[in-house]
Amino acid sequence: RDQVSHRFKRDEQSWQPEDAELKVDSLKVSDLVFAIESLDATGLEAGDVDLARLGLAPSRVRVTARDASGAELGWLELGDPDPERGLAARSSAGPEVWRVENKLAEDVPLGSDAFRNSFSEKPAKPALPSSPVDPPVAPAP
Repeated sequence: RDQVSHRFKRDEQSWQPEDAELKVDSLKVSDLVFAIESLDATGLEAGDVDLARLGLAPSRVRVTARDASGAELGWLELGDPDPERGLAARSSAGPEVWRVENKLAEDVPLGSDAFRNSFSEKPAKPALPSSPVDPPVAPAP
């Protein structure tokens, strides 16, 4: 799996990537933070858990929260989605592996391709001409 890392900081009104070359939709980052803050487990994996089988070794995605000084506050890892049981997940809060709804992947991209496809700021559409333009006229037969 791709091991890609992106860091964001919150300024007065929006999320900004630390990498100035990275152009992202700040609202998508806000949605990601909200989705994680409001996350509820739908199940718990019992017994010895094979992390690789669940997509947690390595994880599909790891989200780490840091304070203003850069100290780690905690992390959340997401594994492979299961159509019936949901996404495998674990966190810095403890050793448990639990399940969350697959729809979390709508707000938390499960890989670098998903990140690029949903978080990248879309290029601005070209401006429309300020004066009306006559459509081309087909030659008469």
